[in-house]
Amino acid sequence: MELPPLVDVGWLAARLDEPALRVIDCRWRGDGSGWARYAAGHLPGALYRDWSRHLRARGPLPQGVPAPAAFARLMGCHGISA
Repeated sequence: MELPPLVDVGWLAARLDEPALRVIDCRWRGDGSGWARYAAGHLPGALYRDWSRHLRARGPLPQGVPAPAAFARLMGCHGISA
């Protein structure tokens, strides 16, 4: 199942040069091709994180979505805050 992006292309394009912006490319494919797809082309400065290896939580929420506090800690490791 393909999920929609968190922001639209126009919003992102208008802000790509902002120093505080952090883009995390979370491509994940069951066949393990997420890294190869990222390596073949990604937004300048985008950080790659495989959803299942780097961001997914083992918990009660569907699809391994971390609880809000845990997600905030994960994002904080990448320089992302409120």
